Amino acid sequence: MAFCYTQAPHKTTSLILNTPRAPNLDEFPMKYSLSPGIGYMTHDTEDHKVASMDSIGNVMVVEGRTMSKTLRDFLYAQQVQAPVELYSDWLMTGHVDEFMCFIPTDEKSEGKKGFQLLLASPGACYKLFQEKQKEGYDDAFLKQNEYVEKCIHLNHDILKTELGLVEQDIVEIPQLFCLEKLTNVPSDQQPKRLFARPYFPNLLRMIVMGKNLGIPKPFGPQIKGTCCLEEKMRCLLEPLGFKCTFISDFDCYLADVGDICACATVCWVPFAFKWWKMVP
Repeated sequence: MAFCYTQAPHKTTSLILNTPRAPNLDEFPMKYSLSPGIGYMTHDTEDHKVASMDSIGNVMVVEGRTMSKTLRDFLYAQQVQAPVELYSDWLMTGHVDEFMCFIPTDEKSEGKKGFQLLLASPGACYKLFQEKQKEGYDDAFLKQNEYVEKCIHLNHDILKTELGLVEQDIVEIPQLFCLEKLTNVPSDQQPKRLFARPYFPNLLRMIVMGKNLGIPKPFGPQIKGTCCLEEKMRCLLEPLGFKCTFISDFDCYLADVGDICACATVCWVPFAFKWWKMVP
């Protein structure tokens, strides 16, 4: 489910958007999340079948394992906020926030977007580990992310084109993936190809609260008592004015393929600029 709001010139109402999902939590949003003044909307598929891409806790549109036409049409109907279709079928879960996220910046002058794109980069992770290896620290990771790098690069090009980004708007975040069979799928229904999931708790699955970032603790190689991945994240983001707080979600992430975003959310303040003044 997604916590959101609906807005008209005369009124703003908090809203819960309930969409299909595999776990048996059908009554949870209605029973435990509503209070007076909060709206509720359920959006089901025409055939009532549930696909992993239909769960709208993280909005995404993908190729291959696609979301239902009903939900896809619903997203496109929001004319002032046109969807950007990205390729995420190579991932185990298929959520775009496994390899990208946005952080706000104070730069809103001409040519500046007011945000930066954080993009997962196995190459940046290898480079970091190789630098530490040259400094005399051992590196036992195998180079198995070439396929993942190519998949991310496809989305890199789409995002640059659709959002008008330049390379300076993109920050490469060190992240490794491993390829495995789909979880919770019978062996006789398994696709021939493998799917990517993060090798360590995913640094991209952060919670963005203005200049405060809640980042999954990666438990990377310790260099002089400090995780070199955490140190690299601070070097990349603290000069931009962000405070990095690393949160341990190791058990739920690697054991149950969950993450900090699955058990926490951020309540957003409605935009000052009204949607009905936006030109599609």
